Amino acid sequence: MNYNHNFTEFPFSEALMDKIMNHIIANVLVFDRLGNTIYCNDNCLELYQCSREELFSRNCFDAYKNGFIDRETAAADCIRTKKEVIRHARTATGQDIMVHCQPVLDDQGGLEFVVASAYVKDAFIELTNMMNSHQENLTQSIHSLTDANQNYVLDSENKQMKHIYAMAHKSAQTDSTIIIYGESGVGKEIMAKAIHNNSRRNSSIFLPVNCASIPSELIESELFGYERGAFTGARGEGKAGLFEMANDGTIFLDEIGDFPLYAQAKLLRVLESGAARRIGGDQERQLNVRTIAATNRDLKSMVEEGAFREDLYYRLNILPLNILPLRERTEDIMNFARCYLDTFNKKYGYQRYFAQDIEQKLTTYQWPGNIRELRNTIERIVISAEKDKLTTADLWFLKEPSYGLEDTSALFQAPLKDAMLMFERAYIQHALAQEDGNISETANRIGIHRTNLYKTIKRLDIQP
Repeated sequence: MNYNHNFTEFPFSEALMDKIMNHIIANVLVFDRLGNTIYCNDNCLELYQCSREELFSRNCFDAYKNGFIDRETAAADCIRTKKEVIRHARTATGQDIMVHCQPVLDDQGGLEFVVASAYVKDAFIELTNMMNSHQENLTQSIHSLTDANQNYVLDSENKQMKHIYAMAHKSAQTDSTIIIYGESGVGKEIMAKAIHNNSRRNSSIFLPVNCASIPSELIESELFGYERGAFTGARGEGKAGLFEMANDGTIFLDEIGDFPLYAQAKLLRVLESGAARRIGGDQERQLNVRTIAATNRDLKSMVEEGAFREDLYYRLNILPLNILPLRERTEDIMNFARCYLDTFNKKYGYQRYFAQDIEQKLTTYQWPGNIRELRNTIERIVISAEKDKLTTADLWFLKEPSYGLEDTSALFQAPLKDAMLMFERAYIQHALAQEDGNISETANRIGIHRTNLYKTIKRLDIQP
């Protein structure tokens, strides 16, 4: 068979190009250097649920502002940077798409036009194996569409968080001890798990331990284990500690600020030597465990107060990572929100999508409960909304917390006794709000025993 066709016998007309473009699975759009639409195939009309005239009247720089898509378009980025762009987005009709934009440059490097190919979720998944040159970007993008556990971990639009995440990426390749600082709900355990997953230990156990949830008199036996007969009530065969259970993997010590002072010397010994001795034992067991700790408390102040060992503080602070609260990294709020929207759409079988007006509400709210509160909020509106299009009306319950001190002049005008009660009440209400009403975590945050917190709540007549 002769494949040397004479192309003059088969001219490429505009009609032929249309026929070709309408027989591929991609939704193809072409934009000029000003962002005006100059071509689209028929697939686009179905995807965006509009006429050809309406599509041609739109400029890619205005698509987000006009509610045509849920974020700034990839084409707009491509025109500005003259570089290839791959991005996940959602149309106004709630369709998940993956967009690939390629700039077409002239001989002098100037931009001529941009070709955008949009793939709906199922088609995109089918194509990933054929696009090996972009496999890393595509894999990250496909996770945002299909992985219910994806939390945009180790990725941020915030400059300070980019630096923190770069340090986390680098530290993942070592066995160095890490401590993660941050308010409750910012995702300290998520970061610790991500570091573990990106380390050489990722095939071994990741063992989270909440130090605040273990009674102080039991924490030594829980973490380091005991030999049989070590104390009354001990198991006859003894018990392995959590450090032994985490051997070859990673142990995550959350709320390390609540670690009892009497047991801190033994923890320091394990961190420095890599060996642990069970209670009642006479031999140390050599272990291969990486330790990541986390706290929402100021350990340095605790050292000054004598509540935390100075040598342990410096041993933990080899690589400190400080996660910003969500109100200080507003650039990331919509990424988290879209991630959780995808998660709960999949979980509950919905096709919810964000209206344009919802972004301002989500990004200006202070989020005292941080990412945990955002996640719960998205789940709530996915379940409770009447329509697939989620608007600010669905966030009617999302109000800035009021702690009874809006008029601070009243505080200074009141008698000292009344002013102290007013402040104490507002302080406890604020702490409870930050911990989603969790008594134990609130007690840990403000540094009192939970029994005392219960008494205070009752005395001040506060509804948790």
